[in-house]
Amino acid sequence: MAPKAVFKKGPRKLSDAGDSKSMIYEFLDGDFIYDSEKSPSAPGAAAANAKLSALLFGVLENNGIQTHFTAEEGVTSIRVSKLRYFPLTVICRNLSAGTLPARLGLAEGETLPVVLVEYNLDTEAAVSGPFRHNVLTEITEGDAREIFNMMISTNNILKKFLETKGLVLADFYLEFGRNENGRLFAAGEISADTCRLWDKAEFEKLDKDRFRRPVKAEDAVKRISAA
Repeated sequence: MAPKAVFKKGPRKLSDAGDSKSMIYEFLDGDFIYDSEKSPSAPGAAAANAKLSALLFGVLENNGIQTHFTAEEGVTSIRVSKLRYFPLTVICRNLSAGTLPARLGLAEGETLPVVLVEYNLDTEAAVSGPFRHNVLTEITEGDAREIFNMMISTNNILKKFLETKGLVLADFYLEFGRNENGRLFAAGEISADTCRLWDKAEFEKLDKDRFRRPVKAEDAVKRISAA
């Protein structure tokens, strides 16, 4: 029997895994919107994004960041810990990209004087049917500070790792939640749909912007997952 869907947002579906501890985070084919920009679906994108998320969550776990990732689940899904989620998407920006150049009058690719962390309320998650019972209704100053600190640590780890692959992390976003014991976990995904990766030498975009050109995502997948 297929897992029962709890929450679906765009080409993503979160379903019960059939036990009290886990959920199935499934990547589907379809357009994805990040930073007010639409990324058209590309062949193989669901599998590529699932693989990238598994790899990069593994990098974070190996460097002391608690994430909701527990295992790969088939080709297009990952198994994740069951959490209560903050109704937030949290963006971390290292370079001027996406909507930021127009908002701040900066050139695309310009290095920001400080790392910028933005908190965006996810109203869809907060009010969506049965999923609203999995959403935390209060965000304290302490929560915001803890999320900020984990986001900065995550950014430092990912930047260092991706630089070894010849890639620059322009920006990315994550979600966050707490388990039954109140521990904070990085959640959501780290994929070509939720981050911008640029070639360090040529400044060639290898992530979701390539889908619009269009160029297959396989080049980015092979490069990031290479030993």
